Amino acid sequence: MKRSITLFLVISIFFLSLFTPGIKVNAKTLKDYKKEVAKLEAEKNENNRLSAEAEAKIDRMQNAIIEAENTIANNEKKVEESKLLVSESQESIKVKTEELKDIINIYQYSASSSSEVYIDYVFSSSSISQMMERQAIVEQIMDYTQNELDSLEQLIVENEQLQTDLADNNTTLSNSITNYEKQQEELHHYIDELGSIGLNVEEQLKAQKNLVKMFEAAGCKDNDSVD
Repeated sequence: MKRSITLFLVISIFFLSLFTPGIKVNAKTLKDYKKEVAKLEAEKNENNRLSAEAEAKIDRMQNAIIEAENTIANNEKKVEESKLLVSESQESIKVKTEELKDIINIYQYSASSSSEVYIDYVFSSSSISQMMERQAIVEQIMDYTQNELDSLEQLIVENEQLQTDLADNNTTLSNSITNYEKQQEELHHYIDELGSIGLNVEEQLKAQKNLVKMFEAAGCKDNDSVD
């Protein structure tokens, strides 16, 4: 009984083997190799494009850094000029303030010797109208001096604000420079990575091209199996 079953299985397997197709592996043709070469060429070109693009970004950032550094230097120069102007204005205010005090003392008939000059100047007038004119002149001098003081004080305020604005601008520019330098460093790493990838692609491309040349030299056509 067992021998009958075994014989039946053997015969069944034999007939199945006659009607079951074998596993067929697609052979690689010369055309396939050429496609691989074209694909690698495209990868190489894209890699070169990305590298050039990154280099261009680095150059633009470097130009921006140089421009920012020049602006910072100019701002620092302006700050120093502004500080000098403030210092000179403060000294002028001291002088003008003393002048105004003297004029006020004269005008208010102070006990100083200058008041005698004022009295002689005003009351030695030949007429009341001339006296009034001279008194008006003294008042004009006072107003003029006060206006000068006001202008100097306003100039100081404006220059101190200018110094603050320039300092803020320099801080912003310094932060931009730091950011640019960080991005440049990242781009340099990116270019190095692209270089490694490009080297690998270049090696593969060279090997594939050599295979294509070898197959063509052997007389193979595009649709010929070369495996």
